Amino acid sequence: FDTLTPLAPEKKFDTGTKSLFVVNSLGLNTNRDVWVYNHNTRNLLSKMKSTITFYNSLIEDNTLGKPVNKDFSNAQKISWSSSLTSHFERNVKTKFQPEKIRNAVYRPFFKQNLYFGEKFIHRRGQWDEIFPTPDTQNLVICVKGIGDKDFSCIITDSIPDLQVIFNGQCFPLYYYAEQSKNDLFSQELEKRDGISNWALAEAKRLYGSSKKTTKENIFYYVYGFLHSKDYRETFKDDLKKSLPKIIFVSKYEDFCAFERAGRTLANLHLNYEKSSDETEKIAKTLGINITGNKLTKTTGQTYTPEDYKYFRIPDKMRFASKADKTKIFYNNSITIENIPERAYEYIVNGKSAIDWILERYAVTQDKDSLITNDCNDWALEHQNPRYILDTLVSVIDLSLKTMEIVNGLPKLDFGE
Repeated sequence: FDTLTPLAPEKKFDTGTKSLFVVNSLGLNTNRDVWVYNHNTRNLLSKMKSTITFYNSLIEDNTLGKPVNKDFSNAQKISWSSSLTSHFERNVKTKFQPEKIRNAVYRPFFKQNLYFGEKFIHRRGQWDEIFPTPDTQNLVICVKGIGDKDFSCIITDSIPDLQVIFNGQCFPLYYYAEQSKNDLFSQELEKRDGISNWALAEAKRLYGSSKKTTKENIFYYVYGFLHSKDYRETFKDDLKKSLPKIIFVSKYEDFCAFERAGRTLANLHLNYEKSSDETEKIAKTLGINITGNKLTKTTGQTYTPEDYKYFRIPDKMRFASKADKTKIFYNNSITIENIPERAYEYIVNGKSAIDWILERYAVTQDKDSLITNDCNDWALEHQNPRYILDTLVSVIDLSLKTMEIVNGLPKLDFGE
């Protein structure tokens, strides 16, 4: 394993690195998830405005660095972390930034609204360089961090939480930096490649400069390669103690096969949000039976409050039993049956992608802050009462297709 090429550079933003990537970042570490993530934008902004106002008021009441406000430790008003405490001890106020709302990936195939404002994110990592604006288009490969869990990875096009993949480390296709100009007033950002110059030169050396080898090809090659069963099994123990290291395969044909697989997997894993028309076709093709008496409304038609009520998840979805996952009770009106058992073979971050959907799309209330997070609000904000149902069917489909691609990857032999 030590002879393979590391994904991560020894020093971030080192363009002369002999690693696959120039930069990597720990997933977003907020240290106050229930405050800065929510399915309901209005509730999220309201809570964040309230806690920021409270924080600033504590600084105004502060005497010699000791809080005098009796509500200083009130979990329904604020959540402290070492970074926020440090700001407080230095009497550093902050401001409410409603424009800092982003879409973020919180767990596999599960998005939420994120408040990305200053001071209330514990560790921002390099996300201001990777996704500097809400409109920034970028891709990031997230891999399992160091720890005693089996390796897995996933690709995202939004800021990923630290636990999208266990203690995740993330590798971007691009990053953004200030332009190296003499113009002191220029604030434009320059898009730079996440894949190193060394990696491109090494690929061209191995496969020939006449071959169509680009940094984007290498990025998708990495994503395909990391799904190899041979790789994961051979280095199972190493991948618990170290971030991934990989090789460029000897045959250009195999490089292309991994690159094509990586692109196809990325398309599946990024574009899982399907329309109702698409998921109805998927269910029919797979032989999945969705029972309910109000399932005929399709994309493009106007939904009514009754539609949102009908597709509402009261608290969470449930399997028929622990032993029978071929049937899911969506709510009291809708049931999904004949789910292929092999769909559960696609494991990401310790459990099947389908299990993640059932676990995360729920209505919860945090016991300390009493903040409610209702997954149905996400469907409402996206003007599709079927959003969660459509996502579930789509994830069943992508799970099957993922395993088909993984099982067809070229064989790898790492010798002794």
